[in-house]
Amino acid sequence: MSVNSSPRAPAAAMDGLPDDVLVRCLSHLDQATRLKARLVCRRWAALCESPPLLRTLRLDFVLKRQTALRRMQSLLAHVQRHGQHLRSLQMYCFSPEPREVNAEAQAMLGSVLALCSGLHDLRFHFAGPGALLATAAWLPAMRHLWRVIITAPGSRLRLAGDLSRLSCCEHMEFQADPMELDEQLRLPPALTTLTIGGVAPKGAELPPQLQHEGDPLDSGTVLGILLPLRQLTALSLTGVGFRHALPALGGLSTLQRLHYFLDDERADHIASLALPPGAWCRSLRWLGTHFHIVYNSLHVLPHARQLEYLSLADAPAEELEDFEQFAGWAARHPPLQRLGMDFDRPINAWFFDELLDLVSKRPELHVFRTGSMRYPESFWTEMTMDDD
Repeated sequence: MSVNSSPRAPAAAMDGLPDDVLVRCLSHLDQATRLKARLVCRRWAALCESPPLLRTLRLDFVLKRQTALRRMQSLLAHVQRHGQHLRSLQMYCFSPEPREVNAEAQAMLGSVLALCSGLHDLRFHFAGPGALLATAAWLPAMRHLWRVIITAPGSRLRLAGDLSRLSCCEHMEFQADPMELDEQLRLPPALTTLTIGGVAPKGAELPPQLQHEGDPLDSGTVLGILLPLRQLTALSLTGVGFRHALPALGGLSTLQRLHYFLDDERADHIASLALPPGAWCRSLRWLGTHFHIVYNSLHVLPHARQLEYLSLADAPAEELEDFEQFAGWAARHPPLQRLGMDFDRPINAWFFDELLDLVSKRPELHVFRTGSMRYPESFWTEMTMDDD
């Protein structure tokens, strides 16, 4: 009988592989399948607990009243046993229960993170009416973090304290409803990418600190947070709380990509804003923001000699003269390659004519319609798409 006809041939072939090769094969299995693979034999069970296979943990689950605590207890037991090997932790969690139901699970999550001081990559996404309240109190202890991403729509997230000791961290992303930044917050100086968003969903009631005419974050606070970031190349600020943040950009001499969106329906709060003058814009290559901010910055943009990609929110509905002046600058700015527009209203005939005129003057300029500027991911993705 040939080897291929034997029902035990595949198993025998796998048994003949060296441990390191078999570990690489097992590394291509997801977490759930790997748990089943442990049941094959004692050797596989031991290999499934080898350090290379314990470096990444991804969890996708729904926290319900009956299972929330049990899931967190299981996660805590795993981290207590293998936490020293863990380098990447990714959690995608939806909770339909009221927040008070998950209070104990929230406390247990803090215990889990306290055992993960060796993490390099941390990604959390909490969603649902009972989403775990994201907290960053455990961040200062994670000295080896390279990237941290926390998104918690519907939850409040407060960033406070001194995170400057996270000397390895280059990428930070925080998005919540709302986002709160403490005046004493200090971020890692090695950051190259920073995203902070506090977008409130349509129809939602804003918290009291975002309802008054003033700004919960003054320019001095934002300046104190951003100024030490001498290596920052990509920055996204989203939410009404950043209304006074633009002057702080003047200290970011290495900035190449900027996404700035207020998500504020009160046009008077946007109409008076402008990018600050200075040498900071010489390195700027990508810009996504409101049209009126760009229009008010036409005296600054000629110094942005590397600006290749521009995406505009709130295209003007009536201000023909304003758009004519903008189109005149765009026609005279040779580095500009892509011009995206986030249209949230029907396009007027005069506006369409102005676009056609701009394209006739700059045939190489690619003008396209973008997705919502509320989300930085849409901006980064569409600005890098190849022309069809």
